[in-house]
Amino acid sequence: MMNRLITSLFILTMILMSGQVLIAAPIINEIMYTPASPEPEWVELYNPEPVAVDLSGWSIIDASGAKGQIAAGSIQAYGYVVIARDSAKLRSVRSISSPLLQASIPSLNNSGDLVALRDGAGVAIDSVLFDSSWGGARGRSLERRRESDPAGMAASWGSSVAPAGATPGERNSLAPPGLDISIDSLRFIPDGSTVTAVVRNTGTMPSVAAEAILFNDAGGDGAGGAREEIQRRAIGVLQPGGSVDIAISWPRPLTVAGERGLLMLAMPGDERPYNDTALVLIRPAASDGVGGAISEIMFDPLPVGGASGAEYIEVRNLNAGPLSIAGWTIHDGSSGTKGTIAITAPPIVAGACALFASDSGIYARFPFLRDSANVVIVGVSGFSLNSDGDDLVLRNAAGITVDSVHYEAGWHRREIGDTKGIALERISMAGPSNDSRNWSSSPAPLGGTPGARNALEIAPVVTDATLTAEPPTVSPDGDGFQDFTRISYSLPSSDARIVATAYDRYGRPVRRIANNELAAVSGELIWDGRDDIGRPLDPGIYIVRIEAYDDGGAGLFAAQATVIVARRL
Repeated sequence: MMNRLITSLFILTMILMSGQVLIAAPIINEIMYTPASPEPEWVELYNPEPVAVDLSGWSIIDASGAKGQIAAGSIQAYGYVVIARDSAKLRSVRSISSPLLQASIPSLNNSGDLVALRDGAGVAIDSVLFDSSWGGARGRSLERRRESDPAGMAASWGSSVAPAGATPGERNSLAPPGLDISIDSLRFIPDGSTVTAVVRNTGTMPSVAAEAILFNDAGGDGAGGAREEIQRRAIGVLQPGGSVDIAISWPRPLTVAGERGLLMLAMPGDERPYNDTALVLIRPAASDGVGGAISEIMFDPLPVGGASGAEYIEVRNLNAGPLSIAGWTIHDGSSGTKGTIAITAPPIVAGACALFASDSGIYARFPFLRDSANVVIVGVSGFSLNSDGDDLVLRNAAGITVDSVHYEAGWHRREIGDTKGIALERISMAGPSNDSRNWSSSPAPLGGTPGARNALEIAPVVTDATLTAEPPTVSPDGDGFQDFTRISYSLPSSDARIVATAYDRYGRPVRRIANNELAAVSGELIWDGRDDIGRPLDPGIYIVRIEAYDDGGAGLFAAQATVIVARRL
């Protein structure tokens, strides 16, 4: 690393000593130095000037002095050009609207390198000596935030946040867009059957006339077909940073299984269409306060001894005394089937669990359960949990909903890959049942902890502070040890919305934990020590800040806590 740095500084020093002066355009705008196979490495140039530039004979060099020369090509005024070693291979994996030039650009080091741009006469046009800590790892490009930002500063660059991981030939995802509106928050209010949203102008220019269109996404494809449209609302002009609240009634009858509401924004010239769509689950509010919580779900079990494995649902007694489960029913939202617990089922003692299994195959996978009195074999033909997601509703003998969870396969950790035979565990019993942040993959050797304390569970902590993080250290490596931290807060108002953000030591936001969510006087959020795209953050000290606002947008409360992201040795 030190030798490479010395070499790079030597190259830059020689450029300056030769009297060559860096000029305005074009600039190095985006670098893909760690692509996912089969994508080749590439460099994007942007021309911020009103005249085209002939790139014939120009070259790109790296820290070692290796040079790749452009045989022929040009870059238009205010246009982009992408340069790659294998243009055909790059087009096979990405759709690029700008010119794509082929040149034998040097192979860039994954730990960091120099990328310097010279014209045909050898004059230095632009250069950046980047480090992997600036961003751009694991298949995401390194993007320049603004064209006017100095190329040699870490603060000028960052990892692409585009869904595709890069923006070759297009405006960088980190660059402030001109025309852009986005869905800031979306929720369904069962009382009144209304979908409410906050639409914000996140661009640098006033927005133009737009529409918010609500669909019943019956097909589940997120496309919003013409036959699925419910209603639409006009959105007037919004100034940069401005927002508007939208309310659209849902005319369809509510069902326990729920339906997928899809909200889409339509604005001509929107530069970031990927933030114009959001989903919301439409279903009745669950009754609460009966002292039980669904704490673990095995929806895709491993087969054992030639027979399919047993699915199970674990329920925790949160009461201080015994909880009777006699006559309770379990509803599978997708198929409408249910299982009824026999009236002879024993009560669950305080803090213990009951296990509702689809069949006796549960004992083959977890033989220690044979001695448990709290295993209930539901034994209902056809009771089956979907492996991609489903609704689970637990009701007591009086028909009151005890708890409900709309789980999804995507709640598993991304890095696991094959999740068959791995249960979803609830992290906080006091946390919300339907918050994906409150669930994750069990790290237990057998794939689950049925009838026992969850391996991921974080015990509640009593505190007088307004904001705490417990445990104060999070280790996002998926080993079951401090993979999550609970952010607990107390607010001075019972009618507030909160925004919770994690910042690195430079004050840069790295994760939006909660975005304009309705909050009670006290509550909690779960954070896994990862950034907005699911990557484990680098070890270090991070600040989690919660801000609360009233319905008019006035600030009510702000507090912050320190969280240490670490790696277990």
